[in-house]
Amino acid sequence: MPPRKRRRPPTPSARVNPVAARAARIRQARRRASAHGAVASIVREAQAALDARAQRIEPRAAARPPSPAPHSDCMQTADRFGCDPEFAARARPLLEFLYRRYFRVDLQGVSHLPRQGPALLVANHAGALPYDSLMVTTGVQLEHAGHRIVRPLIEDELWHLPFLGVALRRLGAVRANPENAERLIAGGQLVAVFPEGTPGRIKRFRDRYRLLRFGRGGFVKLAL
Repeated sequence: MPPRKRRRPPTPSARVNPVAARAARIRQARRRASAHGAVASIVREAQAALDARAQRIEPRAAARPPSPAPHSDCMQTADRFGCDPEFAARARPLLEFLYRRYFRVDLQGVSHLPRQGPALLVANHAGALPYDSLMVTTGVQLEHAGHRIVRPLIEDELWHLPFLGVALRRLGAVRANPENAERLIAGGQLVAVFPEGTPGRIKRFRDRYRLLRFGRGGFVKLAL
């Protein structure tokens, strides 16, 4: 006969003491409260340290003269040409770095620009990218007594470029055509034109500061 299998004794059922379980929950809650209290204490100490640091730095910041804020309707509210004040404010540190540190622009004669009212700036142009127009607008905004905003007119080739064209119009550039120029002048804006046109973008490096024959004469009619 096969051997009989031994039966295992039944496992006694575990009984939970409700008093002990409640005490365990209370201890766990106390530990959590203690941990939260420690975190809150660390946060308060860090906030106090930051406040003390800010009080020490604040007099230095007050002694340093702030950069002049842009003063123009274009830099306060968006206009019909696509100018975006928020985008211009974000790009301003980069433009100031290029103006002061990279290109080290020496801007002369900015005092001749009127503090208000329309005016036309006529400049030469060199290079494929419109760095010169960006530096003109940045320099006038920083160094002019009225911190005026210059609205450069750019050609269709730049206007329709992906990314760059959008960035230029959000910084205040306007598509070059007589109608837009007349609207800007009628609105009392400073308008910058580059009448050399496309030949100015393909000048040789040694001719970058030489003025070529003007491709268009519409700016003369606009000035008159």
